[in-house]
Amino acid sequence: MLIEEFGVRASHQWRVALQAGRARWRKLQLQSAVRDDLEVAADVLRLHGYRVDRERSDLPATGAQLLQY
Repeated sequence: MLIEEFGVRASHQWRVALQAGRARWRKLQLQSAVRDDLEVAADVLRLHGYRVDRERSDLPATGAQLLQY
């Protein structure tokens, strides 16, 4: 917004840097969401044709982490 709407000067590669930062942030958020409810993540993967087997995990498969602060 600052660059596009207010004309703040930026490097020529600002879009590339912004997109890379956004991709890193979204991947981090996805990792956190998957860790918070492993069973939902596995269901989505199965829905898309992946085979998911639960061998072992220290985390509960249900969304117990979703209730924590």
